[in-house]
Order: sequence, then C-alpha cells, then structure tokens
Amino acid sequence: MRYADQMRTNKATQLGVAVCLAAVASACLIGCGQRPLSLYEGLQSGQHDVVARSAVKAGQQRDVGAVPYLIDRLEHESPAVRVAAIGSLRRITGRDFGYSPLSDPSHRRKAVRQWRQWLTDARPVETGG
Repeated sequence: MRYADQMRTNKATQLGVAVCLAAVASACLIGCGQRPLSLYEGLQSGQHDVVARSAVKAGQQRDVGAVPYLIDRLEHESPAVRVAAIGSLRRITGRDFGYSPLSDPSHRRKAVRQWRQWLTDARPVETGG
C-alpha cells in the first residue's frame, strides 16, 4: 500500500472513531439528565426488558403495592414479562392459581380471572406509586 493510501485509510479510521465517540457521548448526556424510573413506572413501561426487570425487582422487594400491576402483566405479550410477573406474585403472595406463563392464552386468561377475583375479595394491598 502506498503511503498516501495509508494516510487516507488512517484518517478515515480516525474519523470513524471520532464519530462513534461523539455518538456515545451524546447518548450519555441525553440519558444522564433523566431520572431513573420508579418501580411502578417500570412496570408500566412500553419496553419489555424494563417491565420484566421491574417485575423481578417487585418480587425481590416483596412489594405488595405492585401486586395489581403484576397481575396485569400476566397478560403481557412477552413471555419474559409473564414469567417475571408470576415469579414475583408467587414470592409476594405465596399463590399462583395454576397460572403458567407459557400455556395457551385461554388457560392464562382463566388463571388471571382468578387472580383478579382474589385481589377484589382479599384487598391485600394498597395500590402503589
């Protein structure tokens, strides 16, 4: 490779690195100004990974205020969210009403109705956040 070609290649590489660094710095600055989501905001997020992490956190904290949100998440389109929600509900309440996050939708709906009835009858929690 000729010297002039090497210099052009090096400049292009340096420019590419500079653009990447600028993009990362911009993303950090944009994200750094935002406050973290509360547990309840996370449970209502449109991002599946955020909802799933928030559901797990609710169970770890044994947050009874999250129970209504977790029951709603049993009908979420994402299996990961449903798995996290039922795991936390089991941890918080000790119940599962036969719910299986990977079963067919009609079976899940039946169990969710039982969860909602239990919540209505028991009134075990105050709604959080």
